[in-house]
Amino acid sequence: MPSTMSHFVCAKLISEELGLNHEDFTVGNILPDLVENQKRSHLKFKKGQIYLPDVELAVKNIIQFDDTSLGYLAHLMLDRKYLDAYVPKFQQHGDNVPELFSGDKIYHDYSILNTPLLEYFEIDKDKINEIMKRINTGEYPKDEASFIKNVKQINKPKVDGKLKFINFDEYVGFLKKTSNEIANDLRML
Repeated sequence: MPSTMSHFVCAKLISEELGLNHEDFTVGNILPDLVENQKRSHLKFKKGQIYLPDVELAVKNIIQFDDTSLGYLAHLMLDRKYLDAYVPKFQQHGDNVPELFSGDKIYHDYSILNTPLLEYFEIDKDKINEIMKRINTGEYPKDEASFIKNVKQINKPKVDGKLKFINFDEYVGFLKKTSNEIANDLRML
């Protein structure tokens, strides 16, 4: 799945594009990763060796299309597009998809990418922490361990190192293009 920061980037781009309440949209956008049973929160189904979010089922289950629920849906859409369009290019290295998401592969790159993504897209880390505090009020269901893990990712100091799998400029392009596609998909609802 895309990194936590990737979701914050897309939340910013999509909420700006659609003129949505950024905080509400971002809350919805990060919620799927803050629950204990992420297979359930992402409405996943198995396709080959990976589990994909069922975006169509999510659309059917949304009772009210407010900014928070649209953010939740955008999270699932980014995950799906990432797995369908971005991850397959890494399979040329001979790795199967589950192996790619390990500490020395894509997750290694995430730790290096996080701060540069925030800087490139001019995302204020303090603003993200305010949104996370809002989620921590008890208004939204969350798994404490998942919440703490995400807060640590947000506040992790910049990590220097060489990217092994992800090219920064290419990934920025993917996030911009995909955010635009998701904004267009949300307009159609």
